[in-house]
Amino acid sequence: MASPLQVQQVRQALLRDYAGLIYDDDLRGYDARGREQRFLSRALTAAAVRMVTGCDYETAGRAVIDGERDQGIDGVAVSESSQDVWLVQAKWSDDGKGKLDTNAVHKLIAGFRLIEQRNFDRFNDRLGDPIAARVNAALGDARLKITLVIAVMGPGVLSDEVTAARDDVCNDFNGALGPVLGYRVVHAADFHKQLRDDLAPEPVNVTARMTHWIKRDVPFEAWQGTVAASDIAWWYAVYESRRRRCSPSRRTSGTSTTAPWPRT
Repeated sequence: MASPLQVQQVRQALLRDYAGLIYDDDLRGYDARGREQRFLSRALTAAAVRMVTGCDYETAGRAVIDGERDQGIDGVAVSESSQDVWLVQAKWSDDGKGKLDTNAVHKLIAGFRLIEQRNFDRFNDRLGDPIAARVNAALGDARLKITLVIAVMGPGVLSDEVTAARDDVCNDFNGALGPVLGYRVVHAADFHKQLRDDLAPEPVNVTARMTHWIKRDVPFEAWQGTVAASDIAWWYAVYESRRRRCSPSRRTSGTSTTAPWPRT
């Protein structure tokens, strides 16, 4: 179970990173706390989508369909190759004890069955184009893989009833088709790690020009040689300043920087 401090850190990140990126017009009728709790659950869905797909914040926000007529599915994502589909059910918890109950998992399974049958009109408009079109294309791909993602702000331990329902649907669906339907549980520790990874500085890659170099193969592959002190000073001047300025952006994905060598 996550500590109160870890929960608070994830909470602040979700409110900050997904503000304006997730549909919330239907939350205006709730009081401040009710609106925030529901937004946090949607933001947790988006964070789970970003975790399993590697997409950016905006794409993850658009994958959230939670709300009226979501049919038990909080988020739907499709890979760029249109062969992998993720169906997400998320549960936020202020105390880090979130869990998926039996009713929720049965709703998720029922929603999956509607997706399988291409009954997209049973869902709200957020499962419209282009998401529905991409899901439809994936369902027609022989390489199709569907993952039921259970995302909880809690320890991620499933009850026997939830586990049995999950295993039953996977065994039933995969009986004739092979390993098409699977599952993944992401929990509080995963979300906190994601936050720490987001805050880590981007790695710096440099190209070293060495003289009198030799290659060694044991105990591991390595090169040994002489690098000019002026080159090392240049690395520091260029990349140390960039590292100090580096901060995660919720709008764009990271980019690498390529700089020319200094003139000699």
